[in-house]
Amino acid sequence: MGAARIQRGLLLLSALAAPAAAQERELPVAVRVQDAAGRVAWLRLPRPAFAVEPGRTLHETLAPGAFTATLVWAHSGPPATLRLALEADVPARLRVADRQVGDDPLAVAPGTRFVLEVEGRSGARVQVQTRDASGRATPVRGAECAPVPGPWDPEAERSFMLRAAGARLFRDLRCIACHLPPGEPTQAHRMPQPENAGSGQPLASLRGRVRPEYVFEWLLAPARVMPGAKMPALGTADAMGVRARYAVARHLAGAPAPIPVPTQPLESVARGAEHFTAIGCTACHAVPGARVEPGQVGLEHVAQKWLRGADLAGFLLDPLRLLPAGTMPRMGLTRAEAEDLAAYLFESTRARAPFRMPDLHLTDDEVAAEAHMVMEVRNCAACHEVAALRPGARTGALRPIASGCMVQGEVAETVPARHRDALDPRQRAALAEYLRGPALPWQGVAPARDVLAAVAMHRCEECHGDAGRARFTERPPRLFDLGERLQVEWLDAVFAGARGARPWLELRMPVFASHATATLGEGLAALCGEPRAEAVQRAADPRVADAGRVLVGARGLDCVLCHGFAGAPPRAGGRGQRGIDLDLVPVRVRRTWFHRHLDDPVRTLPESGMPPPWPEGRLRSDLPGGDVRRQQGAIWDYLSVGRNPAPEGLGDKGR
Repeated sequence: MGAARIQRGLLLLSALAAPAAAQERELPVAVRVQDAAGRVAWLRLPRPAFAVEPGRTLHETLAPGAFTATLVWAHSGPPATLRLALEADVPARLRVADRQVGDDPLAVAPGTRFVLEVEGRSGARVQVQTRDASGRATPVRGAECAPVPGPWDPEAERSFMLRAAGARLFRDLRCIACHLPPGEPTQAHRMPQPENAGSGQPLASLRGRVRPEYVFEWLLAPARVMPGAKMPALGTADAMGVRARYAVARHLAGAPAPIPVPTQPLESVARGAEHFTAIGCTACHAVPGARVEPGQVGLEHVAQKWLRGADLAGFLLDPLRLLPAGTMPRMGLTRAEAEDLAAYLFESTRARAPFRMPDLHLTDDEVAAEAHMVMEVRNCAACHEVAALRPGARTGALRPIASGCMVQGEVAETVPARHRDALDPRQRAALAEYLRGPALPWQGVAPARDVLAAVAMHRCEECHGDAGRARFTERPPRLFDLGERLQVEWLDAVFAGARGARPWLELRMPVFASHATATLGEGLAALCGEPRAEAVQRAADPRVADAGRVLVGARGLDCVLCHGFAGAPPRAGGRGQRGIDLDLVPVRVRRTWFHRHLDDPVRTLPESGMPPPWPEGRLRSDLPGGDVRRQQGAIWDYLSVGRNPAPEGLGDKGR
């Protein structure tokens, strides 16, 4: 078992803050897991598969070591005859309609019940596959499964699930920066806290960039100024609160000096409006002037926030420079695109009534002294870099109290008052349940836990989920199929912004902070029951590579009609259904998936539009290779050689 097989993201619990419908659609298979101590946890899988590293656990609330798991799902496709195979490193049993699975074909109708029972320890890998007549295996896909209600209905574990979801909010809202979790945490039971989680921008960066009137208003009600903001309110509207907010705003951003936002060039504004939709900004942000949906971040504040002459375009080029937490990613913009987007945002939000702040006629020394006192009391250094301030010590566990961060109300509605506007009712209930319950055993952190946490935090389903894919003309891939298809090394490079297979697309892949995506590629692979990919093997026989060159060329399967090679465009040109450069294939995709894709492109990647190279498995006897599998292998070997020589017919205008 490789160290790359991890289980980050199997948690339903860590993703409860995300929309339930989206999670049910993406991760349909229910899994009940019990450890040797009798503790029970619930998981969701995109297919009947999981992998666990040695020394890890399936679930962060279970102890590492022995476990039992039961997966139940139903066939959701049309009637079919299947040969099912079970690949497992631990004792496992698969039953279909109360029949033990063997080598014989099985006729399954819609709703046929599948039950997978596993007994194992950390260091396990389990995957259910179908096999065709020739013995080729294909993992059972989540799209072919449907959840089956049973005696272990997750709703029966509602309180426990809410507590775990509340624990995630407790960390992501940065309560943990000031307060210990409920109970008495020990070294063995410590809430995971990734590097830079929730880190805010350095406060020294506000001067010369942000208007002090904006800071003054923001401290009173962040979620009202910018819908979707998660920062708690740190000020009040009474006389003392006004003075405190004034001191902090003036100290950080300068003296009040309202400056009207200039009119932007109409051509630039129009281009920016097009970029805002095409690049994918609408996945996280509402269009200025439109209703801000739950989970989105509004932008009506832009013209009121940024000073004239401040480099908003520079911020859009690299938001991670000011926001190290990575909630606002880099979008791979050019300088011209960033300037057009900035013009659009300024012009589309300039009609909002300007923020005001009083002039209290305090001296600079009085402002500095009072601002430092306020920021120290509010422990701003827990989330922000603040000159001359260090984070204060964490207090005891939060409990419902009558003042301060918490307010006492109905038990189910006991929530952090300053976060109330930013949380939906389910999130409020989850946080309240967590705060009033006993400590969760944060031991043996599950290695795939952060996948769904990252997906929920960064709203990945807004582009990669079914609803998100329908929003865009250029459809993003399905997120939970990527671990089956792509090499972990390639995924890591994409998340780091160093790779891109389709630079001609307008839709951009965001680049988040490295701590947020460091293990995402491994987690996506583990969700599909896949190991870390093996190193690319170069072709050893030049004759095989020569046969592959003929196969992909114009005299063969004519792959170069839609696929470029080494930077040269395909013969068909254009954008449409253009495929990736062929020379990227061996370093990008898994070889097992490569063969499945060539067998049946419509099944593995329906949106690709690629026709089957060997319809119904029929061999092209006029081409070298001997049989279909050898011809596929010859293509792989040729592509793995490198960039020379190019395929025949590349760049021709016609045959």
